[in-house]
Amino acid sequence: LCYFDMALLKPHYEASQFSLTETINGNESKRTLSKGGKEILTITNNGSTIQLKNILRNYSYTITTGSAQ
Repeated sequence: LCYFDMALLKPHYEASQFSLTETINGNESKRTLSKGGKEILTITNNGSTIQLKNILRNYSYTITTGSAQ
């Protein structure tokens, strides 16, 4: 969900009654997947860090990018 084009993703989720939204503030983007007004998943990407929060299952991942060694 983090890297794919919203225009391609959104119709597929909406066909299954999910809502997929994206907010962009400077270099940070936040995508939210919800159903029936209840958030299920959020993905925040600021270029160097991606944070995925699964609200439904109560876990999160943080991925930090760096230079290759």
